Amino acid sequence: MAQHANHKPHSRPLYMAAILTAAMSMPQGADAGISFEDEFTGSSLGAEWNLNLGNDPEGATTVVTNGGLNLNTPVVTGARPGVEYNLDGAGAPVVTAGADWTYEAAISLGMASDFDVTAAGEGIGITILARDSAINTDHKAQINAVGLNFGGGFGHAVRGAGTTDGNTDPEAILQLGNGAAPIDMTLRMAYEASSKTFEFGIDTGAGFVGLTDPFDITSWGMAGTDTFDLRLELSYVGFTQDNATSTFSVETGEVVVDRVTIYDEALEVPAPVPEPSSFSLLALGALGLAIRRRR
Repeated sequence: MAQHANHKPHSRPLYMAAILTAAMSMPQGADAGISFEDEFTGSSLGAEWNLNLGNDPEGATTVVTNGGLNLNTPVVTGARPGVEYNLDGAGAPVVTAGADWTYEAAISLGMASDFDVTAAGEGIGITILARDSAINTDHKAQINAVGLNFGGGFGHAVRGAGTTDGNTDPEAILQLGNGAAPIDMTLRMAYEASSKTFEFGIDTGAGFVGLTDPFDITSWGMAGTDTFDLRLELSYVGFTQDNATSTFSVETGEVVVDRVTIYDEALEVPAPVPEPSSFSLLALGALGLAIRRRR
C-alpha cells in the first residue's frame, strides 16, 4: 500500500512545538513487550479476529491486501456501512483489569474527495475500542479517527472518549486537517492497572500527544481477573444514531488499518496539549460521535 505523507498543520507553530517537546521525552514503545501484532501481510485475516456477530455491514466488506486491512463499500445512500471485528479468536491476547497493557493501531485515512460525503455530521472512520466484557457493555474506552463533514466543511479529526453506564466523560475531539490530503496516524490506548485508568494518544509523525485527561474506571467495579473485549471498527460515523443521508463510496486504500499491536505494559502518553483551533470542535463532542454499531 502506498504510504501517504503525514498531513501536518502549518498554521499552529506553538501547538506543534509543544507536541515535539513532549514527544522528545516520551518512549515510543520500542522497548515494550509485544503480546500480539498483526501487520496484515497475508491475504486474509488471522484466526485471532472474529467478525462481530451483531454486525450488519450494509454491503461493506474488508480485504487484506498491500499490507493493510482495507474497507470497501458499495455506493450507498441512507445506510450505515461498516465492518466490526472482535480480537477474541484463537491465539488472541487476553487483557485483564489486573494487568497493564496498550492497544495501538497504525491507520490511514483518505482525503475528503475520496468519500463523497455531503451531509453535515457524517463521515467514515476507524475505531479502536476496549469494552468491559464481564459486567456492563455500556462501559467502554475508545479512540475514533474520522474523515467527517463538521458542518463547515470536511476535515480529519480524532476523538478520545470514556463511557461509564452510557455517560461519556472525558471526551475530546482534535482537528487534524482539512482533508485536502490523506493522513497517516497511530492511535494509542494505554491501560494502567494500579490506577485503573486509560490514557488516549495519537501520533501523526511528530510523536504522541494526549487527547484527554486519564479516564478512571474504578467505578466499573472490575476485578483483577475480569477481561476486556478489544474491538476494531471500520465504519460510518455520525453525530446521531440516525441512518446516513450522505452517499458513501469507499475503495481499497482509502480507509486502511496498517498494523494492530497489543503491548504487555502501559506505554506513556503525554498530557493533552490544547490546540487553539480545536476549541470550536469541543462543542461537537458534547453531541457525542455515534459510531455505527449493531449489537
